[in-house]
Amino acid sequence: MRKLLRIRNFSMLTMLLFVFVFVACNEDEATISQEILEETAFAENVFAQLSSDIDDAVPFEGVSSGRKGFGGFGFGFGKCMNRTVETPEDTDYPKIITIEYDGECSSGLNGIVKKGKIIITLTGHPSEIGSQKIVSFEDFTINGIIIEGTKTITFNGAGQFTCILEDGQIITKEGDIIIRESTKTKILVSGSETEDRSDDVYHITGIITGETSDGLSYTKEIDDENPLVISRNCFWITQGIVKTTIGDVVFTVDFGDGTCDNIATRIDEDGEEEFTMEMRIKKMRRHRHKNHNG
Repeated sequence: MRKLLRIRNFSMLTMLLFVFVFVACNEDEATISQEILEETAFAENVFAQLSSDIDDAVPFEGVSSGRKGFGGFGFGFGKCMNRTVETPEDTDYPKIITIEYDGECSSGLNGIVKKGKIIITLTGHPSEIGSQKIVSFEDFTINGIIIEGTKTITFNGAGQFTCILEDGQIITKEGDIIIRESTKTKILVSGSETEDRSDDVYHITGIITGETSDGLSYTKEIDDENPLVISRNCFWITQGIVKTTIGDVVFTVDFGDGTCDNIATRIDEDGEEEFTMEMRIKKMRRHRHKNHNG
């Protein structure tokens, strides 16, 4: 069991990103540090969770590999969305899949509400090496927070995918803009031998770069030796280590031993700190608000 120096409740948004803390000399500095931590972590979490929506949207007649879906669209959003498929008249591809959320109901999991459209363009059959899913967003929000960017997922064969996020952007209700880009490798390591996709397990590695609404840049690394482990039957990341570098300072987050829970451990030069994760974002800035245009 990892040594527990102290326990705090952070939002789930700290789950998939680094935990960044300035050396705070006063309460205002500490408050800014906490907000930077939460907003950048929220960016990581949002784009990771959208993978479930994309995976569940693609299988349909003529495209499905024969494997069954998760049973609850995007962790239970089936009752909150409609899916349409557009196919060219004179050829099979590209196909355009549109997921539209009504914004009136949630998955029942942590009160998450989605509204707007996710648009997925299939360049070829998903099982064809080199085929791509190109994902964009139209007036899409999660709990009122705007999501933008283009995500390109390329199938490399043998359960391996390259995932590139460009122009990723999150705009909070307060108008703060959080920037994020990434290049990741996603590998299906378990579950392909069954018809049911709910037992699928993925390993994810790669590099993420971003900038907070205050202009703080960071680099995040997930290496091959400690990949993030994501199971389709668990809402939380169950294992893996994320290393974040800001200047000469390095922080890591350890997501555990494979147990499906919302417990992770932050590790920095001061030691280790175990924390719990929730699916919400809290704005804590009291003394300053940065205005963004465009």
